[in-house]
Amino acid sequence: MDPSAAASAATAVAPPVAMPLAPPPPTSTKRAVKASKLAKMSEQDRARYLEKRLAEEEESKKRKEEMINAFLRVRWCLGLVLSFSLFFFGQLQLVIPA
Repeated sequence: MDPSAAASAATAVAPPVAMPLAPPPPTSTKRAVKASKLAKMSEQDRARYLEKRLAEEEESKKRKEEMINAFLRVRWCLGLVLSFSLFFFGQLQLVIPA
Protein backbone atom coordinates (compact mmCIF):
# COMPACT_ATOMS: atom_id res chain seq x y z
CA MET A 1 0.00 0.00 0.00
CA ASP A 2 1.23 3.45 -0.91
CA PRO A 3 2.20 5.58 2.19
CA SER A 4 0.40 8.64 0.80
CA ALA A 5 -2.79 6.58 0.28
CA ALA A 6 -2.62 5.34 3.89
CA ALA A 7 -2.24 8.92 5.16
CA SER A 8 -5.18 10.14 3.09
CA ALA A 9 -7.33 7.21 4.29
CA ALA A 10 -6.53 8.06 7.92
CA THR A 11 -7.56 11.70 7.46
CA ALA A 12 -10.73 10.98 5.46
CA VAL A 13 -13.83 12.61 6.88
CA ALA A 14 -16.83 10.40 7.57
CA PRO A 15 -20.07 11.40 5.84
CA PRO A 16 -22.57 13.23 8.04
CA VAL A 17 -25.03 11.03 9.90
CA ALA A 18 -28.72 11.83 9.45
CA MET A 19 -30.31 12.69 12.78
CA PRO A 20 -33.79 11.30 13.42
CA LEU A 21 -36.59 13.82 13.40
CA ALA A 22 -38.22 14.82 16.66
CA PRO A 23 -41.49 13.03 17.40
CA PRO A 24 -44.60 14.99 16.52
CA PRO A 25 -46.24 16.89 19.36
CA PRO A 26 -49.06 15.06 21.11
CA THR A 27 -52.51 15.70 19.74
CA SER A 28 -53.96 16.48 23.17
CA THR A 29 -52.19 17.90 26.15
CA LYS A 30 -52.71 16.89 29.76
CA ARG A 31 -54.30 20.23 30.50
CA ALA A 32 -56.84 19.80 27.70
CA VAL A 33 -57.63 16.26 28.87
CA LYS A 34 -58.09 17.44 32.45
CA ALA A 35 -60.30 20.33 31.32
CA SER A 36 -62.56 17.97 29.39
CA LYS A 37 -62.57 15.56 32.34
CA LEU A 38 -63.70 18.34 34.67
CA ALA A 39 -66.29 19.53 32.15
CA LYS A 40 -67.87 16.08 32.04
CA MET A 41 -68.19 15.90 35.85
CA SER A 42 -71.21 17.02 37.79
CA GLU A 43 -70.83 20.05 40.05
CA GLN A 44 -70.62 17.89 43.19
CA ASP A 45 -68.07 15.51 41.65
CA ARG A 46 -65.98 18.44 40.44
CA ALA A 47 -65.98 20.03 43.91
CA ARG A 48 -65.07 16.70 45.53
CA TYR A 49 -62.30 16.09 42.97
CA LEU A 50 -60.80 19.56 43.42
CA GLU A 51 -60.90 19.28 47.23
CA LYS A 52 -59.15 15.90 47.01
CA ARG A 53 -56.45 17.34 44.74
CA LEU A 54 -55.94 20.30 47.09
CA ALA A 55 -55.58 17.96 50.09
CA GLU A 56 -53.05 15.83 48.17
CA GLU A 57 -51.00 18.91 47.24
CA GLU A 58 -50.98 20.15 50.85
CA GLU A 59 -49.89 16.71 52.09
CA SER A 60 -47.15 16.61 49.47
CA LYS A 61 -45.87 20.05 50.51
CA LYS A 62 -45.95 18.99 54.16
CA ARG A 63 -43.93 15.81 53.46
CA LYS A 64 -41.41 17.78 51.40
CA GLU A 65 -40.96 20.32 54.20
CA GLU A 66 -40.50 17.53 56.77
CA MET A 67 -37.87 15.85 54.59
CA ILE A 68 -35.95 19.12 54.18
CA ASN A 69 -36.09 19.80 57.93
CA ALA A 70 -34.83 16.29 58.72
CA PHE A 71 -31.98 16.70 56.24
CA LEU A 72 -30.96 20.04 57.73
CA ARG A 73 -31.10 18.64 61.28
CA VAL A 74 -28.83 15.72 60.33
CA ARG A 75 -26.44 18.03 58.49
CA TRP A 76 -26.29 20.41 61.48
CA CYS A 77 -25.61 17.53 63.89
CA LEU A 78 -22.86 16.14 61.67
CA GLY A 79 -21.28 19.59 61.54
CA LEU A 80 -21.27 19.75 65.35
CA VAL A 81 -19.75 16.30 65.66
CA LEU A 82 -17.07 17.08 63.08
CA SER A 83 -16.11 20.41 64.65
CA PHE A 84 -16.06 18.85 68.14
CA SER A 85 -13.89 15.96 67.00
CA LEU A 86 -11.47 18.29 65.19
CA PHE A 87 -11.25 20.47 68.30
CA PHE A 88 -10.88 17.48 70.63
CA PHE A 89 -8.10 15.88 68.58
CA GLY A 90 -6.21 19.15 68.22
CA GLN A 91 -6.77 19.89 64.56
CA LEU A 92 -8.94 22.93 65.26
CA GLN A 93 -8.14 25.67 67.74
CA LEU A 94 -10.90 27.58 69.48
CA VAL A 95 -10.47 31.35 69.21
CA ILE A 96 -12.14 33.30 72.01
CA PRO A 97 -12.23 37.05 71.45
CA ALA A 98 -10.93 39.08 74.38
